Amino acid sequence: MSGYAKEIKSVDTELKRLRAHIKKLNEQKKRAEGRLFQYMERYHLDEYDGLQKAKIKPKEPVKRKKPKEKREAVINLLFSSGIADAETVWEEMQKINKSSRREDPNEQLVADII
Repeated sequence: MSGYAKEIKSVDTELKRLRAHIKKLNEQKKRAEGRLFQYMERYHLDEYDGLQKAKIKPKEPVKRKKPKEKREAVINLLFSSGIADAETVWEEMQKINKSSRREDPNEQLVADII
């Protein structure tokens, strides 16, 4: 059993190292795409060396809704869809969500090993 623990720790360490490396590579790629996009804009090019301007165009980050805003949007949608008691439906949906998060996804995996 100690072999499994060592393997898990080793794999976790390697994954952490690889994620850090991938993050640096993605940042490098974004910087290069930004510079190439500016070049293509300046010289009015739609494609350069197989890379299309539309594919490398810098994207604006998606603005995330706060939980309260999300709740209000869903309740308004439910109400506009003809559901009179939208508040209760929202609360029931939240209960279902919470109960599914508490279930252990590894429970079956452990049972299969034993």
